[in-house]
Amino acid sequence: MWSPVKGQPVSNKEIVGRRVFGTDYLNKTDSAKGRKDAFKMTVFVEDRPDSNISFDRVGLRNADKAVLQHLRPLCERHAKAKSSVFSGWAALPVEHIRNEPHKYEVTATPDDENAYHADVFLLGMAPTDRNRVAFVLATLAKPLMEPADTSRPMSESLARLLTSAVDWLKKRFR
Repeated sequence: MWSPVKGQPVSNKEIVGRRVFGTDYLNKTDSAKGRKDAFKMTVFVEDRPDSNISFDRVGLRNADKAVLQHLRPLCERHAKAKSSVFSGWAALPVEHIRNEPHKYEVTATPDDENAYHADVFLLGMAPTDRNRVAFVLATLAKPLMEPADTSRPMSESLARLLTSAVDWLKKRFR
């Protein structure tokens, strides 16, 4: 399993993923808010004001399946705390975030819970500038889902989603 070297800066060759929660995260049509099937910019807007955009470092050159499986329980707990479902990551190469014309900095910010954590720092940016960053990242990102692992029980998020869908269908077709 790939692991970031403690104390080393984030490499341009790394792939980072923004956690995606809920089921309505892609644009349905082309509009001023983004192109069809791209992530909605809200995926990259932090719920906490004046905070940075959090990412998981998911691999070098490509997403590492073992890293995704390692991070998934943490993502599931995060989803549960938000009363939502974990849907995967909006992933992109660090070089696309750092290169012209964007030039946003990606910094390793590991903590006790997540050694793979990184941030794009936005402190001091006006809300319109923060939204511009979110729009750019949403346009560049591609969906990344952990490959299915049939040896393990169904995730809590998926179980909740399926239960909600079944309940809705029962009410709808009574």
